[in-house]
Amino acid sequence: MPDPHWENLKEIFHAAVALGPDERRAYLDRACDGDASLRQAVESLIKSHEETGFVDQPAYQAAADLLMQDRKLIVGQTVGRYRIVSLIGEGGMGRVYLAEDTKLHRKVSLKFLSTRVTQDHDRRRSARRGIDHLFQEGS
Repeated sequence: MPDPHWENLKEIFHAAVALGPDERRAYLDRACDGDASLRQAVESLIKSHEETGFVDQPAYQAAADLLMQDRKLIVGQTVGRYRIVSLIGEGGMGRVYLAEDTKLHRKVSLKFLSTRVTQDHDRRRSARRGIDHLFQEGS
């Protein structure tokens, strides 16, 4: 079950990052409604996003064609800002790769869901619950 606080934080972050600085301040005043810890968390994510692009989506956009074709990535291939180092494993849900974040110079894992998962509503929902669970444990 998704964490309501995390869902609210994500919603506010995505809306705020799309606004200009002046509009953003007014929006955060309304959206956070005096909740200082929520505002601090959102502002921290925004700062991280602006300084490093940490919460950006180019890897998802760049991978869209790969997902639709279920192609395997090769060592050295770049997806967004991530360089593929190796295939870690694969299974019914898709493939997991070890990659290097070329901007932050650190190792990350990237999971690409198979078209069987992305095209089936129940499987997508199950995958989403698993992803949400990872974020909840990390907070």
